[in-house]
Amino acid sequence: RDCDEAALSHGSQPADYARGIVSVCQTYTESPLPCAPGISGADLKKRIRDIMAWRGSLPITKTGKAVLIAAAISAISLPFAIGILRAQSLPPAPRYGYAAVSIHKSDPNERNIRFSDGPQGGIRTTNTTPAKMIAFAYHVEDYQIAGAPSWASSESFDVLFTPDVTEKTPDSQAGPQVWEGFWNRNRERMQEVLRDRFGLVLRVEMRELPIYRLLEANGGNKLVRHTDETKRLDITTNNNRQIRATDVTLDLLAAQLSMQFNRPVRNETHIDGEYDFTIDWVPDPELPEGPVIEALNKTLGLRVESAKGPVPVYVIEKLNHPTEN
Repeated sequence: RDCDEAALSHGSQPADYARGIVSVCQTYTESPLPCAPGISGADLKKRIRDIMAWRGSLPITKTGKAVLIAAAISAISLPFAIGILRAQSLPPAPRYGYAAVSIHKSDPNERNIRFSDGPQGGIRTTNTTPAKMIAFAYHVEDYQIAGAPSWASSESFDVLFTPDVTEKTPDSQAGPQVWEGFWNRNRERMQEVLRDRFGLVLRVEMRELPIYRLLEANGGNKLVRHTDETKRLDITTNNNRQIRATDVTLDLLAAQLSMQFNRPVRNETHIDGEYDFTIDWVPDPELPEGPVIEALNKTLGLRVESAKGPVPVYVIEKLNHPTEN
């Protein structure tokens, strides 16, 4: 009532003011959002009657109307804006957790970095930096992580956790969807480990970054369909001079190239299906990506173009050294 009287005493016409309130409520009920305008409720009818019965209004100038409209828009839109920005800036909470976790500094003589399955279907990491753990947990590449302290890329840890619910590690004959589900659940468990034991706090923001577009060559592609059902999905890079793939989609090829180029590669070929191929190239230290791009064109009939595009970046706000156990 104080708000209404203040607005009306500054010259707003009761009918216009009441119509504005009803309009906002109508818009909210037609398109509900995760927050309310704070003007509906059981007393809305009485509130409208009180506004219409108010007799203290004065003529209002154009400037006064503009000020009132601006104030109303600000009051209504600010909570929505805060909610939307917050929703865009925080990664979704993990749905899976861990029952127990062990963390130790890695052997300084260890040279291999490994992620493998652990007891009860959990995860074991060897000689792994927190930056690599974050990239694994959120399924992103190194170039998508910003703001991490320097030690996060120089100090390595061995981490072993068991899941909150016992997992069955898929066997070698399991399909790619089964393995993907297994790893994705454990990625979320790793997120819990990072949050609880490393104190990880991060936000996600979209940044315009250099990317590559994977396209079909002007003369058409030279892809060979996968037909041997005895051979399962596999894609590997050998000594930075060969990519060998079996039963692979071009989305998977783009993901592999993203790691190879350390830059996002977007599959824009619009070519579906699974393929087998091998591409070879001679490394060039001065132009690392050039020979790969040339081999893609020559062997597969695919071309790569430079571009810019929105890329989600995970910004580290807090990361602590873990306590060992």
